[in-house]
Amino acid sequence: MATPHMSALIKETVESGVEPLTTLISPVRRCMSREIYAFRTIRQINSVQLGVLRPSQYRIVCDRTRQSVRLALSDLEAAIKLAKQMESDEVEFNWISVYLPIKMLKRKNHLSSLENLVKEYNKPQKICLELSSDILFEDLDNLQPLLNDIKLLGFKIGLSAFGGDFCPMSRMYGLNADICFFEPSVATKCETSLGNRLAGQITAFVKSAGCEPVACVPGTMPKSAKPDEYSKAGFAGFTSSDEDMGEWYTYGDFRDKSRGEGL
Repeated sequence: MATPHMSALIKETVESGVEPLTTLISPVRRCMSREIYAFRTIRQINSVQLGVLRPSQYRIVCDRTRQSVRLALSDLEAAIKLAKQMESDEVEFNWISVYLPIKMLKRKNHLSSLENLVKEYNKPQKICLELSSDILFEDLDNLQPLLNDIKLLGFKIGLSAFGGDFCPMSRMYGLNADICFFEPSVATKCETSLGNRLAGQITAFVKSAGCEPVACVPGTMPKSAKPDEYSKAGFAGFTSSDEDMGEWYTYGDFRDKSRGEGL
């Protein structure tokens, strides 16, 4: 995606009166009860020139630039603000996930930014830092020390887009991740008996590594979800894929819907 410099886009959008960044949340539900127990977040970019951009449209390019670190810190601040608001509204949740670019694990000085966030919100165990499963292609020996420091601060570590055809899954054993958000195609495969058994083998492996498997469902949630099938495959929970509109809300919309017609 060829774009003008992101800061220029945001500046132009702010001057136009449009909110440049919107935080969206997707409930993570338990497979058996459909009870909401956690939330996943993404940041939507609203641009005068390019319209609405979801992470699947901007992240590949953004992650190659310094803008990715600035956006990630902004995302983290937004997630912490959201966590505080949910606690104020007595919304129960185990954790909220927020995307963290792999770039932030390659420089030690980024740890101080995370330490400052812990001072602002002293419940880091309720924040899951979601890394792309592309990290499994990296030199994990070099990244592991900073990952360990992040874990010592109390943050959870998540892996997104896990379990795809070319994902080197065995490498996750040395990563000490807490949550795996599976690639949407795995949820689709659960609809067949063979696919369900194969998915079950992967979730069993993930659990053996001490990690919680979460199915990411493509399409329109919750109509497209098949929680019984995900439960048979060993998933702890399910949520919307971040590649589709699915069940994604602003917090205000989520709050209104949960108080009104229900979720």
